[in-house]
Amino acid sequence: MPPKPQMMLGPQVQLVERLHGTVWLADQLDWKKKVLVEFLRELPTKDDAALTQFLERCEASRQVAHGNLRVLHDFGVDDDFTPYLVVEHLDGTTLRERMTEADRLSPNETGQIVSQLAGALTAIHGEGLTHLALSPDHVVLVKGSTIHVKLTHLAIGGSPLVDPASLYLSPEQYVGRDTDARSDLWALAALAYLMLTGQDPIDPDKRAEMNFSCVPPSE
Repeated sequence: MPPKPQMMLGPQVQLVERLHGTVWLADQLDWKKKVLVEFLRELPTKDDAALTQFLERCEASRQVAHGNLRVLHDFGVDDDFTPYLVVEHLDGTTLRERMTEADRLSPNETGQIVSQLAGALTAIHGEGLTHLALSPDHVVLVKGSTIHVKLTHLAIGGSPLVDPASLYLSPEQYVGRDTDARSDLWALAALAYLMLTGQDPIDPDKRAEMNFSCVPPSE
């Protein structure tokens, strides 16, 4: 059965309305607060190994607590074997949306965003995990009088949901080699490059030829 308003996911999460794509606004009834539910239709969870990997990754992700990480409240698989995440509802804009409003960000704003993302990555790496899905779409600038960012989508790292064409994949991740915490640092530097220059960090045509060099901003 496809998701619809009033549908229950477990005893406490009730869908309210579809916001976009496979993301729904929902009520967490026991907490009396709004949350988001994201259905992950691309994951092959009818495969026992894939399902186990998904559940283990979600459980590990839920254990990582940091003020600059979006909270993963719950996760599961619905009656149609579609996996879903129940996550913190954030009021803000993505970094990609922010970059459409400005040609580039100031060094001060960039520095604050990078510092907060680095803190989130330190917490992730401290738990033996890697994010592997950093991109402008997975960074939310929370509304407020000060800069406060939230890194999202930790639970999908390393899964088929990560866009293989993303310009923020480290070289080793792009070619399918082993990854580690340094892969996230490469992606963080690529985000900093975007913010400071307003330009993509990598030319996709050159990358297809295994050329991962970045043009220095001064040029």
